[in-house]
Amino acid sequence: MFNNIFEYTDYIINLTKPKKLIYVAIDGVAPRAKMNHQRGRRFRAGLDSQQAELRKEELKKEFQAKGIELPKDNKVHFDSNIITPGTEFMQKLSDNLKDYLARRLETDIYWQGLTIIFSDSSVPGEGEHKILEFIRTQRGK
Repeated sequence: MFNNIFEYTDYIINLTKPKKLIYVAIDGVAPRAKMNHQRGRRFRAGLDSQQAELRKEELKKEFQAKGIELPKDNKVHFDSNIITPGTEFMQKLSDNLKDYLARRLETDIYWQGLTIIFSDSSVPGEGEHKILEFIRTQRGK
């Protein structure tokens, strides 16, 4: 997952070729109302996933009873609920992103001389709101 994030970040940087600044923001703790909404959505998603898995197992048994051979399921399930501020995944993401950004500053010619601002999940607010607030602040100056 982290490598996909780094590759996509490289793609965006190479596409936009920033001259002065890169602002990377990860969602932090959301406002209370949004948190309640997200919690409900995650609960429903977990329940839906559980029901889909049960249905999949039922169908698998039906097909096996009929002698129908099924292809192996090689997909790895990624639980999107771990992408929540305060989780171990988000801490690892923050740590790895910091390392990635530092490495790019040292080794990538496109990054030389750029200012990097990194706002991780320990800073409250959604990533896009953090970026927009930064832009508004800069305009005011």
